Amino acid sequence: MQDELGVEAELEHLYTFRYRASYLDLGTEHELCAVYAGQYDRNWPLDINLQEIGEWGWFTRREVDRWVAGQREDFAPWFLLEWEQLKRHRPALERLAG
Repeated sequence: MQDELGVEAELEHLYTFRYRASYLDLGTEHELCAVYAGQYDRNWPLDINLQEIGEWGWFTRREVDRWVAGQREDFAPWFLLEWEQLKRHRPALERLAG
């Protein structure tokens, strides 16, 4: 987070998952991903590393659900897999949000 967003936060490990997914004709990813969550104080300014992050924004769960439902092609297949995993861990995320 420090290298890509310029912020720090205490993180809690939520889960680990493995996936394999192809993307267009560009190849296949096969990864083991550890997923962490924490709280960010929006009063702390972000310092986006544009060499690491091409685009970013703040979106609610409902906005992302609508976006995914209407334009799946906008997303890499591994994001779609991860989004479903995150929604299953909603109670832990809400607990962290306070």
